[in-house]
Amino acid sequence: MVVLQFGPADSVCLLPWASVMVPPRARAVSLKAATEALLKCMPASDDHAATADALFRAAVIPSRTTGNHALEDLLAVGAIQRLGTGVRGNPFRYFKRSQASEERAARR
Repeated sequence: MVVLQFGPADSVCLLPWASVMVPPRARAVSLKAATEALLKCMPASDDHAATADALFRAAVIPSRTTGNHALEDLLAVGAIQRLGTGVRGNPFRYFKRSQASEERAARR
């Protein structure tokens, strides 16, 4: 379960799979900043894969366009993996690519 709470300027978003806590005012506005912020908040396994919207909130990326470009760049270089079909009821979910996740996918 992922719980995101945005309140006063001094609050932080806490996610069980995120490796950092990001203050809501520390917005990622450039593509490079968005890419770095997404990598910091990206789940480490497919068991905790998150949707784009959840990642954008966790990384405090205000623009869906910038966030989507950052996700596409990370997919293109092979830094992350994507699950799902991208349709209603089965949205794309993302997680960091690792040796363990590759081996697990090969066994399925």
